Amino acid sequence: MLELGPLHCHVKEHIANLIDDPNILLCPHPSAKAGVLDGKPWHDPEFFDVLTETSLMLPHLQGALVTFLKGSLKTWQRFTSEFNEDSVIATLTNEEHAWAFLPATNDSNEGALGMWRVWRQQFPSLSELQFNA
Repeated sequence: MLELGPLHCHVKEHIANLIDDPNILLCPHPSAKAGVLDGKPWHDPEFFDVLTETSLMLPHLQGALVTFLKGSLKTWQRFTSEFNEDSVIATLTNEEHAWAFLPATNDSNEGALGMWRVWRQQFPSLSELQFNA
């Protein structure tokens, strides 16, 4: 989880780009490279054909999209503030990162044994340390 800062930054930059130019998504044949966060092909490219055909009946579409994106960006900024450049997470050393290991997801199905296995795979040198209580 501590390594997700760059991903969160990328998401916020992508949203900001869409706010600055909503036509990235609203033009007749939008580019997936610019419109999709990971640049991969659209899951359903026909959606944009339908959107283009119906956009004349949706005069407030661009304003609604920008308003939604602005709210999303504000929320991303609030929920990821612990990853800002001057945050505690950003200033941790590699050793501190290893000691403060947190899973990247909130998936409780994996359980403590699964989390230990993942941690041990990621940090084999630390998993050999003996801990004295």
